[in-house]
Amino acid sequence: GFITVTHGTTPSFGAANDFEEEKHGAHRRKAGKRSRKRKATGADEQQDFYRFQMKETRKKEVQDLKARFEEDLKKVRKM
Repeated sequence: GFITVTHGTTPSFGAANDFEEEKHGAHRRKAGKRSRKRKATGADEQQDFYRFQMKETRKKEVQDLKARFEEDLKKVRKM
């Protein structure tokens, strides 16, 4: 048969929904507890929280890229 879809939280008829709750309800409740996230502590927290930290990180990355580029240029000149 067909199930009438309503906007409310109460089911339009009880027999089939009670069956579904017995069949799947316990599984859903257990899965909800497992999927909870733990609070981040220590190194798991966001690395660049403040703006100045993001700027410093970007500057460091650019400097590293420039240094690698210079090393690559030296290798190419030696060839």
